[in-house]
Amino acid sequence: HDTRLPLEGHLRESVGGATVEMVAAQDCCEGDEVFISYGLKPSSELLLGWGFVPSSNPHDVVELEVEVQRATSADTEHLRLCLLAMRGTELQRGNRRCEIMRLPDGAAPLAIRALLTAAQPLPQELLSICRLEKLPPRALAFLAEQLGPAQLERRVLAGEPLLIGPHLAA
Repeated sequence: HDTRLPLEGHLRESVGGATVEMVAAQDCCEGDEVFISYGLKPSSELLLGWGFVPSSNPHDVVELEVEVQRATSADTEHLRLCLLAMRGTELQRGNRRCEIMRLPDGAAPLAIRALLTAAQPLPQELLSICRLEKLPPRALAFLAEQLGPAQLERRVLAGEPLLIGPHLAA
């Protein structure tokens, strides 16, 4: 398996499906090792689908699903700032590190999914949401008053620490 190879054009199935022909992208000699690409897939999918695990795979991910308990319909400021933090995930499809699974509905809070990788073990958006989750509504209101709305939003988007002063816990 080599993710640097093109996905299309290297396998040809016969009309009846009895044979499959692999077409080399470059010259090779008898006995040379050849590779195909299964795509940009995590090791878990390669193991379950094709029965192997590469020794090193840059596409390995762990999915983490989180319910953001403070981001509810009743706490609109926590919800607004969490959604603002998620705005950083509006990247091209396939590169998204965090996504909204469920918007608050009644008592159900915001639910998100984050993709953790060795290269990005804690996405900035998830870190900002975790920081917001630790702040009770009164502490968030105090922080907004001290920083001002624009500065607070900038910190949320940048993934910077939100807390100021020694009296607020990290």
